[in-house]
Amino acid sequence: MASIACTQIALRAARPAARQAPAASRGAAFLGGRKVRGSVCNGVRVSAWFKFGKNGANAEDAGIIGAQGRDEYIEDDVEQYFNYMGILAVEGSYDSMYEQVEAGTHPCDIILNWACAEGDLPKIEELLQAGANPNVANTRGETAFTNAGKVATQKKDEVMALIGPYKK
Repeated sequence: MASIACTQIALRAARPAARQAPAASRGAAFLGGRKVRGSVCNGVRVSAWFKFGKNGANAEDAGIIGAQGRDEYIEDDVEQYFNYMGILAVEGSYDSMYEQVEAGTHPCDIILNWACAEGDLPKIEELLQAGANPNVANTRGETAFTNAGKVATQKKDEVMALIGPYKK
């Protein structure tokens, strides 16, 4: 395959451009002739409408974490978590995911079962707050208790501490 050489061509105007005033004086004219220290050069004023830090909204109040209820989890959430945690890469197909969904297990409980196996502590907390039940068995008869720390063995004790109070 032939290659094409790339060259840059300098374009010049027929006559030189008029010299512009420095940016500081242009902005000063826009602001009424005075230079404002710390302002943007185009004179725009900016203010934040939201609060930062400890006085601001936290993730739960903002609806980012823990805002979903049990019935707001759907099959699409199951697939997203399946992909996000790399379960598809390990298992090689969606068969086990579809098996869980088609068995009628609630999406919230399916995700909790996987999160316990993976040791995903923030997700476990979120799902328990949403009303997930760690006592629900998957199609293989495993509950979140039997799957706790299955993949992330170093997190088994932490997972059990979170779901332990829900054991029946």
